[in-house]
Amino acid sequence: VEHSGHLEEVNDVAKREKVILISNHANTLEAALICYYFYLKKLGIIRTLVFKEAFRLPLVREFFKSGQCLPISVQAGKEALKRNHVLLFPEGMDFIKHYIRRDYVVKFHKGFLNIAREYMLETGAKRVHIVPVGHDGIDYTIKFWILNQPFLVEKFIKPFLHYPFFVLPKAPLIFPTRAIFNWGRPRVVGLDDLQGDKAVIKLTHEFRAEIVRLRHHARRIRKLQRRSNTD
Repeated sequence: VEHSGHLEEVNDVAKREKVILISNHANTLEAALICYYFYLKKLGIIRTLVFKEAFRLPLVREFFKSGQCLPISVQAGKEALKRNHVLLFPEGMDFIKHYIRRDYVVKFHKGFLNIAREYMLETGAKRVHIVPVGHDGIDYTIKFWILNQPFLVEKFIKPFLHYPFFVLPKAPLIFPTRAIFNWGRPRVVGLDDLQGDKAVIKLTHEFRAEIVRLRHHARRIRKLQRRSNTD
């Protein structure tokens, strides 16, 4: 795992105040690695917000609880931000489409901005720093079979697992790979930036574009390193 980008700025801001981190989503590993980076740099604890239905599943629930994860909601994110940093994935559960079309980036949900707004309204804070992270390589560590046929999902998966798809690892292995985490510049968001749905939607699109850019740059770094290793 390698980290690049605006690391000094991220470290400086995270030492002074609690931040909201957003990232593209591949699987659970990127959350662990982002949290581990903050642990190594002594930047504080990150509470990761996870699809709430995961907490209905035995073992999966215990796994996420052991990692100090929380079922995702605006309320949970707001309360967590009062004491800790918060990490969430704006792609939501639609991230699985990335495994079907590797370059596909889904529309972002705006929950991270709603958390920032509710936090500022309740605490009187003037701003929240949001840190975008784009990474590449994590999705090569585990290979999946994906069952997302609408009829099967509605009849056999959602009634029992409450999930919009079902995944099964192709092998009980984690394959070695090189992962690049490209950290964006922390962006200040104030209440004035979140006045009205149009402003929130516009800002959501801007953060999505930034994470796409960061991810593509991480991919270029990874490809260049692979070429240099084979030369």
